[in-house]
Amino acid sequence: MYGMKKEVNYDPKSGDDMHPNHQTNSLVLVRNRYLNEEEFQRFLSLARSVATYDPEQKVWVFSRKKIISAAERGILKQILDELQNYAQFNRCAVEALLAHKKVKELEAKIYFNPLSIQFSAHPPEPLVQALLPYVSRQEDKVLYISATRHLKDAIRVLENFEVTVHLPAPIDEIFKAKITRENGNLYVRFSFIPRDVLEELRAACTLIYRIEKPVLSPSGDFEGVKIIERKIKAYNVIWREKAFVASVGLLDRVTSTLRNNGYNVEIDIKVLPDLEISLKPDFVLRPHQLEAFKKWNEKKRGTIAIFTRGGKSFIALKAIESLRKPTVIFVTTRELIATWIEYLERFLGVSSRFIGVVGAGKREIKGITVATYASAVKYIDNFRGRFELAIFDEAHHVPAVTFKNVALKIDSLYRMALSATPKRRDGNEELLYALCGDLVFNMGYKELLELRLVAPIEKFETIFVNGEHEKLEKLVEILRENRGSKIIVFTQLLETAKKVYNRLLLEGFNPLLLTGQVSGSKRKLAFQEFKRRKTAVMVTTTVLDEGITVPDADVAIIYEGSGEARQMIQRIGRVLGYAPCKTAKIFELIDASNPKERSAYYRRKWIKKLYLFPGLEKHVEEAKSCKEVKVEEGIMKYLEFMD
Repeated sequence: MYGMKKEVNYDPKSGDDMHPNHQTNSLVLVRNRYLNEEEFQRFLSLARSVATYDPEQKVWVFSRKKIISAAERGILKQILDELQNYAQFNRCAVEALLAHKKVKELEAKIYFNPLSIQFSAHPPEPLVQALLPYVSRQEDKVLYISATRHLKDAIRVLENFEVTVHLPAPIDEIFKAKITRENGNLYVRFSFIPRDVLEELRAACTLIYRIEKPVLSPSGDFEGVKIIERKIKAYNVIWREKAFVASVGLLDRVTSTLRNNGYNVEIDIKVLPDLEISLKPDFVLRPHQLEAFKKWNEKKRGTIAIFTRGGKSFIALKAIESLRKPTVIFVTTRELIATWIEYLERFLGVSSRFIGVVGAGKREIKGITVATYASAVKYIDNFRGRFELAIFDEAHHVPAVTFKNVALKIDSLYRMALSATPKRRDGNEELLYALCGDLVFNMGYKELLELRLVAPIEKFETIFVNGEHEKLEKLVEILRENRGSKIIVFTQLLETAKKVYNRLLLEGFNPLLLTGQVSGSKRKLAFQEFKRRKTAVMVTTTVLDEGITVPDADVAIIYEGSGEARQMIQRIGRVLGYAPCKTAKIFELIDASNPKERSAYYRRKWIKKLYLFPGLEKHVEEAKSCKEVKVEEGIMKYLEFMD
């Protein structure tokens, strides 16, 4: 947990000292393999006779005094020969320690910016040779250290040669960095800010943001996309305070950069008090959800990717219950606000009067608040200092042009990003991982199918037609072939939805029409009607793409869609709800005469590979044979809410 010192797990026999930084040190013993107990004890005995153990770096460093002592006793060659059976080291550099006798009154001063060693006299050649792995260049009596991370190694060499070293401050103070949270940002304070470390921090806190520009042929056909890269500077330097300031979301990047440079990082972030709301959890995580939560809980930061119908929201509810800290849940639509309020009421026992809402015409912040990304961007200053846990639902939207500012500016320490498909065609999922945490759990359709959380896909068919008339005719044909099923017809535009709806009325299908213009109360009635009917057809637009708990259906017809993979996955997910004996069918209707439809299809056609895998037929046959499958007790009541 942040703010607490974490013990490092270290197996002294494992060869954990084989770190790239250690291997460049000419005076360090680097074990080349795992040692059994007998070998390890012999290695220890040999190492102690010529080296000293550095507990901070967890390595053995050759000691000049011990080397000279062993040489005087005539056993140095034997010790080095035997040590080479267990470890790697620069034998020439070690033996060079013998070639130099102490130079009286040789002193070395360490300077920063540029990082260098200035000697009081010309250093002897063996000393220069021993320092070469850490030096970029030499000018007369000055050696320039190549990187701050090598300073400690260089000082060890100087001490081995009994050179008097003068530092501007104690070495522990030089390599100490303290991280606090102030004014909604991370503050990293140093005694000294070396240029190379500062440049690495700047690089770590400079985010790459990619913008897609479609490339069309002269006839208007989609030919591909051009990626344009932009950079986001998510940091500042306050020289008078010797402070580096960055977005709280970049905590992992900042601490990793500092530790890679040898810094002792003290995280002194005071977390907000616990919620004053009583929580009464009424759910149990399934094994895959519990595994995802445990992996996220290791750092209390991270991205969780579970395909639609895998129950991501329950993992977030578990985080709220476990941490009991002020929480904000960011969502994409007003429909999702209502969905999350229902989850909080039903599964955590939180009354709606204790739940804040920012969006859908409301702006009221409480201990647990649900906010749309669009509204949060406008009022982000009101969120700072108020929430310790930030949940980013439908997190693939976080890198969007304006939405990314929410993750950049919110100062919540703990972060959870939820998405069925965080990976983006433009590569901007890296922005999501940087600000919300790395991908810690990933589960696709195949794994969910094996857990019996989703239905197997019996048919996934792409049908090309020529013109709008033929498309409508084919739609009617598919509906007639699948009478007795519950069917959702997805369109992109309101005009198209109305046109399809009217045609199906004429054909006698008695469809339901659900668009963004339908109020929440009427939508609820429509869902109840869809559930009640044994056979039903619902025509909808993008309103059902995300964030609404939709009654289970068997057939999805993509009459019209975008090229976005996530939209396709969400729509397919609407018919994958598990039920004993159920299979699902997917149909895509593509107007080959329409350049926009053709380009949209080619951009998303790879989606099929996520669902059609070897062995799928076995699951379909099992479902169609209607074998009785034992479902875990109590899970059926949650399946409707598995997002």
